[in-house]
Amino acid sequence: MKRAVVRGEENPAGRLRMRPNTFGEFLRKARIAKHMPRNSLATLTGLSEKTIAGFESNQSVPSATEIGKLAPLLGLEKRDVLIRAGCINREGTFEGQE
Repeated sequence: MKRAVVRGEENPAGRLRMRPNTFGEFLRKARIAKHMPRNSLATLTGLSEKTIAGFESNQSVPSATEIGKLAPLLGLEKRDVLIRAGCINREGTFEGQE
């Protein structure tokens, strides 16, 4: 069983903990900048439109695997999406780690 951890690491459900209101806003703005409707992003990633809506409204957070599906469609590397989401800092360490 995985342990619950600080922001940026995986918790027991396999989800990454992120700063509130950061990833959803970023995802929505990135999607709109690519002129991509939510349903298109959902189709291309294999995720449901409801799942994407949950990410954008900060009702849920994506797993590292889901971020890996979203990143290329946003024109970014997975690491860059994690940084923009506030999960890791530019040095590649988890937020809250020294």
